[in-house]
Amino acid sequence: MKLNIARGMIVFGGIIAIGLLVSIGIKTYAFDKLRVNGPVYTQIVYGKDLVADILPPPLYTVESYMLAMEAISSPELVARNQEKIAALKRAYDERRSYWKSSSAPDALMKKLEDEVLAGADIFWQVLEKQFLPALQANDLAGAGQALNALKGSFHNHEIAVNELVQMAVAFQAGEEGAATVDTDRLSMAATTSSVISVALLAAGLWYFRRRAVQPLAAMSSYMETLAAGDYSRAVPFSDRADEIGAVAKSRCGFPRGGHRTPHHARTRGG
Repeated sequence: MKLNIARGMIVFGGIIAIGLLVSIGIKTYAFDKLRVNGPVYTQIVYGKDLVADILPPPLYTVESYMLAMEAISSPELVARNQEKIAALKRAYDERRSYWKSSSAPDALMKKLEDEVLAGADIFWQVLEKQFLPALQANDLAGAGQALNALKGSFHNHEIAVNELVQMAVAFQAGEEGAATVDTDRLSMAATTSSVISVALLAAGLWYFRRRAVQPLAAMSSYMETLAAGDYSRAVPFSDRADEIGAVAKSRCGFPRGGHRTPHHARTRGG
């Protein structure tokens, strides 16, 4: 099959349309897969939740408090528990510095700094300055008094932690809800823009075919008529002001009927 301009334009438009539709499909698939509450997000949340459920969080002093009580009741575990407590303190300091420099919401940061971290700092001060020195000196009475002080500071810290957890859960739910609304709105906007793009492509191809390809085909048919010796037809599209009209107007100046004008004859005869 001969590929003329009209067919070539249709083939080109079809290829572009298919490519655009494939691109839209890939974008829609990726958008749905990576969105909040989508498959990838859900797997990430599972991983974070699993770690959080297995390991005590570094900013929560519950494990250090447990190790301190265990060291009092089981003297043979003092050395091992001291090493664990030191490791927990390093992890606490690391996460404390991280959150101090974070850009979390002000309400959460205020609760974290003023109550959770402040209470934890008091706990660690009692643990390092009073409890551990008494334990190392085998001063069980002094260690017991320090443990009572640890008990009060830990439970104050625990209350602040539980309150912050509730605030964080509410904040996360609100953010996920807002993200879901934004996702739906943006997805609708993307779909609408994609449909408009396809419609504009189809409209552009139709307009180009109507304004250029069809007139060119008509001019070609007119030229074939002239070549056959029929000069009775009027030049088509001579009233247009674009390039097609310019071609038609240039044909209007040609001699009609196959007869040469005197000027044309003088030009040919020298």
